Amino acid sequence: MLIIFTVLMSSISRAQVSGSALLCPGFVYTYTANISGAVSYTWTTPVGWQIISGQGTSQIEVMCNVNEGDICADGYDGGGIFIAQNCFTASWGGDGDGWDAIKNSIGSCICSPYSITTQTNGGSSPCGGCGSGTLSANAVFAVYDSLLPGGSFLGLADNVTPYYPNSATVVTLYVYLVDTTFGLANAVPITGGTCATTINNTVQLFPCTPPTIIANVTPSPTCLGDTFTIKENSGLGTFPSYQWTCSDTNLTFTSANGVDSIQGTYSGTVGGSPVVNFMATDIFGCFYSGQINVDIINCIAPPVAAFSVDIDSLCPNTCANFTNLSTDATSSQWIFSGAIVDTSSFNDPVAVCYNSPGAHDVKLIVSNAGGTDTLLLTNYIFVFNPASPQNITLIDDTLYSTQGFSTYQWYYNGSLIAGANQYYYPATLNGNYSVLSTDANGCESTFEIQNIILSNLSIENSGFTVFPNPASSEFIVDPGAVNSSRMDILNSIGRVISSQLLTSGKNKISTSDIAPGIYFIRVTVGERSHIQKIMIIN
Repeated sequence: MLIIFTVLMSSISRAQVSGSALLCPGFVYTYTANISGAVSYTWTTPVGWQIISGQGTSQIEVMCNVNEGDICADGYDGGGIFIAQNCFTASWGGDGDGWDAIKNSIGSCICSPYSITTQTNGGSSPCGGCGSGTLSANAVFAVYDSLLPGGSFLGLADNVTPYYPNSATVVTLYVYLVDTTFGLANAVPITGGTCATTINNTVQLFPCTPPTIIANVTPSPTCLGDTFTIKENSGLGTFPSYQWTCSDTNLTFTSANGVDSIQGTYSGTVGGSPVVNFMATDIFGCFYSGQINVDIINCIAPPVAAFSVDIDSLCPNTCANFTNLSTDATSSQWIFSGAIVDTSSFNDPVAVCYNSPGAHDVKLIVSNAGGTDTLLLTNYIFVFNPASPQNITLIDDTLYSTQGFSTYQWYYNGSLIAGANQYYYPATLNGNYSVLSTDANGCESTFEIQNIILSNLSIENSGFTVFPNPASSEFIVDPGAVNSSRMDILNSIGRVISSQLLTSGKNKISTSDIAPGIYFIRVTVGERSHIQKIMIIN
């Protein structure tokens, strides 16, 4: 063991590594090893360095990163047996351990954007420089909005890309040296070294607000639809060019754009306040902006809603006509509660029909450029209940309709029978008969009976007998020799109040459920009917 140790120490003492002893981050250096008998080499560098080429040989090309330290080479013979190791110590070169990020104003405008450039601060006395290295050909200076690894890439420090100051806060930009060969893993944030000097990889953009130009509106406030004028009035003199814009499509510019004043009109709604933005450009091409609200007021009197109707009490399935009595209205919207068609935009709606009984509201909304007005009349239209149903009964040659209506009108084959205005009508001709009745509200009810043949009705005392007549507690109906027939008892208006089948011989009929009065006994045999009157007494 002692002999081996002696040989090893001897090998180390003969080994040599040469290269730059002074470093600057982001620079590329060449280091050479000379170990006697070595055929291959394994190199190690400080953490973060990148070996660009030469690993395994006696000479490597490396890019220095954020750490200084030892560059070591291990030599091996042709059989892969370790021969010796030699290490070379390199350190920051004082002023050469970083670079400065510098902001440059772009243009001569207030609050102009900035570009960023970089320059190395190495090489100055007494702290040495960057040694024999050169800045990597693949190195770029990248700008981020915060410290890596969480920052977002904003652009390059290439004296071309613009960076704009914020009007509210200080903006800090972080500049990193990045070798594109290795990506962001090789980003170099410079923070300082062994020599006292200014090391800067941040740029601060301080808040800046360009001067705002102002304007005024004439007249102000402005009547809806009238022409107004906006004029720039900043007191800075007239700028060479202007641009006026408004996102509200209801505002229309009516004069030429590009000069210090512009005219327009507004066609939106009363109370609108469209925002007009304007921009001026000075002789240096610098932009100045401002905005102004145009206050729109109502200079047109709003309408007043009013209306009437030709009839406000209706029978079901009848209609009313409305008249618009509003003043200064340019449009109308009607709402008819309970109507079959319950809305209309006509000025004077006609034939507004109702079917639902009860009280119904009517609303009218009128508008013009000055506003709207609404008139609601509750329970304005009243629809009566439908008239009671009508009926017709033929007794002998007389037609009887339902009593209790206010008026009656009889028709024969669809034609009015003059003077036939009672609830009954003595028929004289075969054919179709109908009656039109109106109740106390004037609502109509109608009924038609068809194919009246007067010859089918027999006269009294033919076909059967009724006795006693008048009758008190009971009476007898004798249909004669007929084995089977039907008997109906009809009241004075022809309504059947009782029916039963009769057998041949005498059939007793009780009057206990029949009120005193005149009634008709109708006996039907086959298709023929026979009728007799009977009086029921107490």
